[in-house]
This record gives sequence, structure tokens and C-alpha cells, in this order.
Amino acid sequence: MRLVGSVSASASLGEDRGICFRPTPKATGKKWQLQEAAQRLLPDKRGLQRCSRGLTWGDGGVKVWKGKTDAWFTGLMQCGSVWICPVCAAKIARQRADELQRGIDYALATGSGCMMVTLTFSHGRCDILDDTMSGFSRALHKLKSGRPYRALMDEYGIYGEVRAMEVTHGQANGWHPHTHAITFSRTKLSAPGRFRFECRLFVLWREACRKAGIGLPEFGPGVHVRPAKDAADYVAKWGFATEVTHSHIKAAKPGGLTPWQLLAAAADGDKRAAWLFREFAGSFHGKRQLYYSPGLRQRLGLFDEITDQELLSLEPDEKTLVCALDKDEWLMVLKFKMRASVLAAASDCAESVRALLDGLRTRARAEVGSDGRTERGLWLAARNYGWAA
Repeated sequence: MRLVGSVSASASLGEDRGICFRPTPKATGKKWQLQEAAQRLLPDKRGLQRCSRGLTWGDGGVKVWKGKTDAWFTGLMQCGSVWICPVCAAKIARQRADELQRGIDYALATGSGCMMVTLTFSHGRCDILDDTMSGFSRALHKLKSGRPYRALMDEYGIYGEVRAMEVTHGQANGWHPHTHAITFSRTKLSAPGRFRFECRLFVLWREACRKAGIGLPEFGPGVHVRPAKDAADYVAKWGFATEVTHSHIKAAKPGGLTPWQLLAAAADGDKRAAWLFREFAGSFHGKRQLYYSPGLRQRLGLFDEITDQELLSLEPDEKTLVCALDKDEWLMVLKFKMRASVLAAASDCAESVRALLDGLRTRARAEVGSDGRTERGLWLAARNYGWAA
């Protein structure tokens, strides 16, 4: 391992050199544990299998960086899946939320109005997610391509929307797909105006569901229109914009589980949750997280949209290179499932990372001595465990 920059005194590690570093509560590694669970459940997703494990070519190993609030790795493959990879999803959703927040602030500053519009429909416990999503897509297409819908948008001055799909699973009614959309209008609507808009949209949405052959929505749950808060509230960590971009990450309502909650239950041994997460992964593969109406980004003062992979490559302007790990050191980190601990140590100092790796080497030598394998054999086992694919 190559240390970079000045090094502070080594942190106290106690007598247990095998553990070596105890992660803080902030660095418990939940997202890494969930990613490992997803990799076990979805062995055919090759990108996911390599994500944050396999080394990229030509980068000379893994580099560990830290910023003002967190630490991260570079030099690793990233799958870019917002649906099945909690590591990539967290970073992409955060970047998308920041971008959408800027667009909302711009719209409000220029006198536009915003609303949150939620659409869903009636569904049952035995519905198959693929069939449900197909029917939902047909209904959305019939709604938005119809002349009455376009006339309604024109009447209320709505010139675009940012839409995200969400799905949860409940014991009583099974899969619950719905969309959240932030709509932008030329003027702000009053409370009575929003209610009239909600009533007229419900009539159109119910007819679209009937034509698509899916369960007819009920008034209230089927269409829900909420007002936008003032600009100061948008900067909150879990504000209006974040509810859209983190739709599949945030906690579900009572009685329903998000895909990440299903994944967590599967990691704890729940076989039914594992089956449901696999069903979700198959249905949402290749779907976009956010949809902007044509021309809306320009009206919101945003740059051209960049891909999820490009978002993953973005890094903070203020960052410090803590250290670099060679391939064997990285294989050792993977073998002992210490990615979260390395990042927690990097948030302290480079010497803490060095001490952590020294402790892992001690554990590795102990394992070699206990089963008679050579040290080379241990590294080959580590490579088979997590790096080569």
C-alpha cells in the first residue's frame, strides 16, 4: 500500500490485531452488505458481479479518497444499475436529486408553479409484476397520448414533468406500482385549482386504465395531487425533489416493503423476499429511473442529461488521496469483506488503513497456518472469491 501525504499518529487498535479497526456507526457497511446479497441472488448479472470488486484496466490498483463527509474507492468497475445495485443507486440518485433540485429552484425563481402528481391503480396479491408493469405502461401511454389529456395540460398551463416509477410490495395487495411526477406550470395553482385539476385528471386516468385492461383506480388513492413547498424547503435532505429520485430507496409506507427492504430481508434468510427481489430485478432491468419531458431540461436551466455511468465518474472538487492498494491488498480486502472498514479507516487517516491491512495480513497468515495452504494459494482463493469474473 502506498501512503499519500502527511500521516498522523496511528489510532489505538487495542490487542485484537485480527479485528484491527472497528467501524463507526456511520460506516456499518449496510450498502456493501446489500450489494453482496444482490450478487448472491442474481448470479447472471455479470455487471453486478463485478461492481465495486473488479479492477479497471490500466489504473494501477485501487485508490482510496476522502472528501469533506465521506470516503470512496476509484479504479473499480461500476455496474451503474439504479434498481439492483445499492452502491451505484445511492450515488446516482443523489446526483439526480441535486440536479432536479436546481431545476425546481430555477422554475420557482422565474415564477413557475410545481405540483407533485401520483398515479396508481387497483391491483391484487396474485398479480405478476411483469404483467402489472406492462398494463401500467399501456395505461400511461393511453393517458398522455390522448387529446383530452393534452387539452387539460394546456388549460392549466403545465409545460412539462419529471416522472419516476416506484414499486413496493404489500402482504395484502401484492405489488404496488405507481408514478411520482413533478409537474411545472406557467403559474402557481391555488388549492381549489389543484383540486379541480385532480378531479379532472382522475376521470381521464380511470378511463385510460379501463382501456388498458388493468384495475380501475379509486378516487383519492388513484390520483393524488400535492402542492409544492416554498424554495427554502427544497434544500432539505429528504425534500420534494429527493422523494422522486430516491423513490425506490426510501422507506415504504406501513404494510409495504421497498425493493431494498426486500433485499435486506433476503440477506437475513427470508426466501420469499429473495424470490420477490428476483422478480423485481427481472421486471425493472433496463428501465430509466427518471423521465424528463422533451425540452423541459432547457426550460429549467439544466445542461444536457448525462448517463448514469458518467454520473458515477463525477467526484467532489475537494478531495484528498489517502492511499493506493495493489491488487493483492484489494483481494485481501474482498476476502475478509472489509470494504466498509477500509473507507471508515480512510476517513481517519492513511495510517489507519495501513494498520487495518496489517491486521488482515495477520489473519491471512493464521488461516494459512491452520489449514496448511500456501500463501499463494490463499491469494488464489481470494481471487476466485471476489475479483476474477
